[in-house]
Amino acid sequence: MACESERKCFTFIWKVENVSYCWLKEYESTESPWFVVDEIEGTKWRLLLTVRCGEGGKYVQLWLESSPASKSEENTVFARELDILALDGRVLLSSNNNNCPSKNPTLRVKREDLFVVRSEFLPQDTLTARVRIWKSDGGMLENVHSVARTIIEVEKRSFTWKVLNFSSLKPMKVCNYEIKSLETGVPLMSLDLFLNDASKSGRICFAVDPKSRTIKCCTFQLSLVQASGNIAECLKDEFRFDAPGESRSRSLEKAESRSYADS
Repeated sequence: MACESERKCFTFIWKVENVSYCWLKEYESTESPWFVVDEIEGTKWRLLLTVRCGEGGKYVQLWLESSPASKSEENTVFARELDILALDGRVLLSSNNNNCPSKNPTLRVKREDLFVVRSEFLPQDTLTARVRIWKSDGGMLENVHSVARTIIEVEKRSFTWKVLNFSSLKPMKVCNYEIKSLETGVPLMSLDLFLNDASKSGRICFAVDPKSRTIKCCTFQLSLVQASGNIAECLKDEFRFDAPGESRSRSLEKAESRSYADS
């Protein structure tokens, strides 16, 4: 679209911060705010982002959508282009290079490609998308720019949880640890640790119980410290919560209670 790049157009840039923490399920999407292009009959548009789609959620998809309430586009001919930008503004992926119909520009990229090449696609864990719209009938009078930002709120915590008298912990006796917001002091979630059978070699179980309705997803990296001082990573997982008050639990398959007696 070299010829279009020299013409005046409407440009909308959407930044999604902390995008790697997006909790949405397969084919669920998050949307940008609606934006209006006055010079094209006041049409309304928005961008949609699905972080898990196709083949069991292997792809990330971004596309442009017009509002059903907008005026008919049949009498106005125009072109649209959708891009993913680098931090310095370079185009990393473009619908124009994807042989995508200009009427509904769509970008699709493998999750592993997007999140592995983070320094390019997700600098500072931010996805930057750009849509440009050109009017073919007489052109636009001036360049118009609009920017929107969606922030997925993330709070990170790192702590040591010392369970006293662990060697004498009875099966199903729950040890609880409460995590509070560093900013407000409000309880965010509680962690439960317990043994799941009657023997001392019982597996260690770990449960997460969110206390805030705003928590949609959490990622945990749990390591256990042996009496010898050795550290073993036992759990690295993502928990999603579909309903308020819903809890999630995991069994630490490789951990036995006798290996982690009191130091």
